[in-house]
Amino acid sequence: MESILPGSIKEHRVTRQLTTNLKSLVDWVKFIEIPVYTWSSECNIESSGENYQCAVLPYSPPAIIEVNPAIVKHIEDLRDLQRPLSGSVILIKYPKNYAELRWLYYILSAKNIELVVFYTSGDFVKADIVLGTPGFTYNPSTLPKVPTICVSSKVADLITKRSVVLKVKSQISSGIARIILAGINGRGEREVHLVSHHDSIIGEFEKTSSSLLMDLSRAIKSWDSAPNLVLISSSARDVGDKQFTEYHYTWGLRYLLELLEKRGLLSRVHSALMIGPLHSTTHVKIVVHPLLEQLILSNTSSLSIKVNVDFNHALLESYVYMLKGIPALTVTTLPYTWWCYNSTLDCTLRTSSTQLVEFIVRLLKGLVEYEYITRAHKLNDYIIRSLGEVRVEVRALASRMRSLSRVLSAKEYLSEATRLSYGLFYVMCSEPFTTIIESDVLVELSQRNIQILQRVINECRGDLLVGNSDWYLLARSRPGFLGEVFLEAYIEKIVKNRNNLIDSSISEFTCREALKGLKHDVEEYRNK
Repeated sequence: MESILPGSIKEHRVTRQLTTNLKSLVDWVKFIEIPVYTWSSECNIESSGENYQCAVLPYSPPAIIEVNPAIVKHIEDLRDLQRPLSGSVILIKYPKNYAELRWLYYILSAKNIELVVFYTSGDFVKADIVLGTPGFTYNPSTLPKVPTICVSSKVADLITKRSVVLKVKSQISSGIARIILAGINGRGEREVHLVSHHDSIIGEFEKTSSSLLMDLSRAIKSWDSAPNLVLISSSARDVGDKQFTEYHYTWGLRYLLELLEKRGLLSRVHSALMIGPLHSTTHVKIVVHPLLEQLILSNTSSLSIKVNVDFNHALLESYVYMLKGIPALTVTTLPYTWWCYNSTLDCTLRTSSTQLVEFIVRLLKGLVEYEYITRAHKLNDYIIRSLGEVRVEVRALASRMRSLSRVLSAKEYLSEATRLSYGLFYVMCSEPFTTIIESDVLVELSQRNIQILQRVINECRGDLLVGNSDWYLLARSRPGFLGEVFLEAYIEKIVKNRNNLIDSSISEFTCREALKGLKHDVEEYRNK
């Protein structure tokens, strides 16, 4: 079972080869070393002298367990999660998205069990990350305490009929991963980023989005580009987060953008096109910043690829750029190819890669030439439209945000409005089993999501999780749960936090202007 894990010897070989290949196609290339947690694992199931394949889900602990059918509980109906479990080994179908996996694992791990065995619907295995906490904040998580593996449907059937011995080896250690940066020089200081990833929990390099970088570099090499293009092959997309945060995604990109910001280089970035997980398919999703929507719509005509435009950046690379105030979009085949991602299924891009490369090149060329600075009203209109019919204090918050355009330049306003408005919203329940996670402008306060939250609270008869990127509440919901009281407190807390962010932005602007006055002795700046 092949993998390219951050900080591994295999990753160093891949990045060295990719760096060498890119040198002849770009003006400059270098790599940045980043700290990561390196993960390694082995999994084996033995029965009657025969060995069977299994995959360890990061960051599962090691284990040696004798499993016989008498202690196996096969859960086929998720409503059984609310009842006492009779077995110490839980056999359950692999969830159909990542939010479901994290929430389901957390519910199971809270029970008195020894092992969780997820199984797929075919002859393949899959491995995505599980953690010891259920939230998606930027606060530290904990290691999972219950060993967790994935097996094929054939092996799952075997476990219910015969005794087997499971051996899981796993290790976490500090390591160094690499991010490759390659540049095609244009004019001026403005940059557009083209971002991919070269690491995988399961899969060869051909299953990563960085496998398209060579073809993309050849296609754009001859451009007479106005801004500079920076091609980024990132690491630690899923596994490797050195801070071990609950929102463990895109640690490599988060580290890189923090580094660029400290060096004063992030202000150069005009926009970014992210290539998320891509697999062999004719159905592609583009998750876009509202200012870039028209660019997408004007480039999807006469395509043999089916394109779905979305605004939910949760768990995608573009979310990191949004939090830095940089308009970005992600091209991905998820969720349509969920079973291909981090799995042994053969979904390598082959015949469809040419179409995808042509499409991405077309988008990138449009992005390079796209002047969104004059389209501030588009963002304002989107904020109003996405909020819907909301309460007075939420409308006042949106109005305060739009008022920043009166004191900031157009570029500064669009950057600040993006940075201040993007957030994360998630609500989950164990009965009925529900998982919702979204990232959009003022997503925690939109009429649609407040209604969703209210409905889930009213219907939930089990564990309830509500949160954003800063905090979450985990409670046991029962009949009589004070839903209205909670909603009032929830809205008040979100509005207060957002207003504090706007106050900080205004204070920072005021200080910058005052410093200009001190430096240049201009009365206008001194008065401000």
